[in-house]
Amino acid sequence: MPVTCQRTVRRLVVTVAVLLGPSAATMAQGHNHALALNGLDAFGTAAGVGDLTRNSTWEAWINIPDATPTIGNRPVLFRWGMWSHGLDVNVATQQLAASQYSCGTNCPEGESTPGSVSPGVWHHVAAVLGPESGPSCTMYLDGQPVAYCGPQPCTPYAGWETVLGAYGFLGYAGFLHATVDEARISDVPRYSDAFVPARRFDLDASTVGLWHFDEGSGNLANDSSVHGRHFTLHGGFSWVAGNSSGNPTFTAFGQGCAGSAGSPLLTSAPGSVPRLGTTFRMRLSNLPNSPVHVPIGFLGYGNTSWWGIPLPVSLGSLGMPPECLQHIDPTDGFTYTLVNAGGNAIWDVPIPNLSALHDTSVFVQAIVMDWGLPFDFPAVSTNGGDMRIRH
Repeated sequence: MPVTCQRTVRRLVVTVAVLLGPSAATMAQGHNHALALNGLDAFGTAAGVGDLTRNSTWEAWINIPDATPTIGNRPVLFRWGMWSHGLDVNVATQQLAASQYSCGTNCPEGESTPGSVSPGVWHHVAAVLGPESGPSCTMYLDGQPVAYCGPQPCTPYAGWETVLGAYGFLGYAGFLHATVDEARISDVPRYSDAFVPARRFDLDASTVGLWHFDEGSGNLANDSSVHGRHFTLHGGFSWVAGNSSGNPTFTAFGQGCAGSAGSPLLTSAPGSVPRLGTTFRMRLSNLPNSPVHVPIGFLGYGNTSWWGIPLPVSLGSLGMPPECLQHIDPTDGFTYTLVNAGGNAIWDVPIPNLSALHDTSVFVQAIVMDWGLPFDFPAVSTNGGDMRIRH
C-alpha cells in the first residue's frame, strides 16, 4: 500500500505519479460479447416475469445493421404473450417504438422520429412503464425521452414467457435484425428525466432480469439476477464482439467500512462522466472530521482479483479496522490529498486526451484517516468505483 502515515502528521508528502499514462493504463479485462440476431428466425425465450407492467423499466443496448430485409416494428426485448407491452424498434424507418399493445391495437403516438435510431451505432433504448395500472409508457433513446404512449387498458397474463427479439404467441414471428448487448428488466421506474446510460447494467434489489450476453458460445444467455430467467436461444443467432463505443460511465461497487461519521461514500458528481480530454469529478461524503484525507486510485486488470487473490480483501492486517475492505488491485497506486470540508470532499481527476485510453477502466477507491479510531492505522475505506473512459 503506497501510503505511510503518522498520527502527528497533519499533511502527507504525496508521491506524484503520472495519472493515466499510456504505460500505466491497462485495458479492462473480461469477455465482452454481444448477441447478433439475424432477423429471420433468431430469438430467445425465458421464464416469464408475471404480470409486471406498472412501475417497471425495460432497457437494452442495440445496434441495427446498415441494411435489413425486414420491415415494420420488431421487438427488441420482452414481449410476453400476444397482446402485451414491449420495447420495439422499426428497423425500416429507424424509429424506436413504445409498441404498447392495447388488446391488439398499437399505441400510435409512441414512436421516436424517423431515423433517430441510426444504423451501425450502439444505442441505449429504454421503456419506463407507469405509474398507472394500464400503464403509460415513456421511451428513452440514449438517455433522452423521445416518445410517450398514454395509459392502455390491458395487462399481460402472468403465465406468459419472456421473449427476446420476437413476438411470442402461438409460435414466433416479427424477428429482430440487430445485435443486442446488455438487457435488464426492473420493477421500478429507473428514469424520470434525461440521464447518461450506463454501459454495463448493475444488479440490485429492483432487478427482475439481467443479461450481459458475454457467454460467447452456446445456446444460453444467462440471467445474472437471482431469478434464473436464462434465455434459451433459437435460430440463426451468433456471438460477436460486444459494445465498446458506449458512453463513459462511473459504476460504484462494493461498500466501505464504518468510521466515526458512518461509511465514506464515493460517487460521481451529477453530470460528470470520465471522458477523454476532460476532468472527471467525484464526490466523497460521510467523511470523518479529519484534516487529512487520502483517496487512493488504482489502475488494474479488474476489481475481483489481484494476482489470483480474490478481492475484496480485509485491510485489518495493515492495522485498519478489520471490516475495512480493499476492492481494487493495489499494484499501481497513486495518492492525492484533498480538502475535507464538513465531511465532504471533491476529487477532480484530469483525463488526458490519449486515444490509447479509450475503452479502458480505472478502478478507484478512497482511504480516509479517522483519528478517532483505536487502531494502529486509523483509517476507513470507501466503496469502489469503475471509471470506464471513452471519447
